[in-house]
Amino acid sequence: MLKNDLIQRHPIRQLGFETDDILEAGGFGAVLAHAGVGKTALLVQLALNAMLRGRHVLHLSLNDPVNMVTLWYNELFQNLVGKGEATEIKQLWDTILPLRFIMTFRVESFSVPKLEERISDLTEQGIFSPELMIVDGLN
Repeated sequence: MLKNDLIQRHPIRQLGFETDDILEAGGFGAVLAHAGVGKTALLVQLALNAMLRGRHVLHLSLNDPVNMVTLWYNELFQNLVGKGEATEIKQLWDTILPLRFIMTFRVESFSVPKLEERISDLTEQGIFSPELMIVDGLN
């Protein structure tokens, strides 16, 4: 019930995406703006929306370590759920968390071939198969 409620009142719906994904399968989108205006927060909200809808999300960060990206998810999820039954909130979080995989690269060592190799390793070993990939920090 909480999950459906969050999907219905997710901020992404304000952009007109009530039932569809923002990007079609195989699609590409970019968020460009100056530092500090909320790009990472928007990307995490897109990821949370996808996770609530059962999609596997690969979050690739070129700036922040895994623990910092994790804090973004924790904080924005808590803001989204607000106050409520703690057990139900934790249960939902535990349900959607396996749908997210955070990967980091140093900007200077990032390349598409390296990313392709890592994703191939994850999928071939049955560890994770992303349906949405978010790249945060690419100049």
